[in-house]
Amino acid sequence: MREYYLYKIREDVAHEFYGKESKIFSLFLEERKSRSMEVRNMLQKQISYITVPVSTEELKVYLSEQRVPGAAFDSASGVFTICLSKSEVQLYLTPDYLILTSTGSYDAETAMFEVLRKFETRFLAMDYDSKKYGWLFPVKLNTFYGT
Repeated sequence: MREYYLYKIREDVAHEFYGKESKIFSLFLEERKSRSMEVRNMLQKQISYITVPVSTEELKVYLSEQRVPGAAFDSASGVFTICLSKSEVQLYLTPDYLILTSTGSYDAETAMFEVLRKFETRFLAMDYDSKKYGWLFPVKLNTFYGT
């Protein structure tokens, strides 16, 4: 089973750390591993500064309107599921982040990431166990040319 935590990152932070996602991932990983409450509290403050709450009600409405093959949404529990032939993914909604669990092949996982990418462009997905991370929708840098 694969498990991803998805955080909505502030726009200015997303632009500043484009290409430096490893620094953001290190912050989250350190908070997760920290045994010291003092250090953990400091890291949690940094995380809350760079993240934006997820509008779970807006996301629930969006997910319930999606027409994805094999998809089901349980609005009572707030769990969105996609089941394809050899894969299944479940998305759990919290105000601070999303948790995506995936089993089998990557088909359902890819479909779910595509649905989320269309909803929000600043989600950073992190798999702590395999130490993988990345933007669902890569941030594009504005390039300015002097004249």
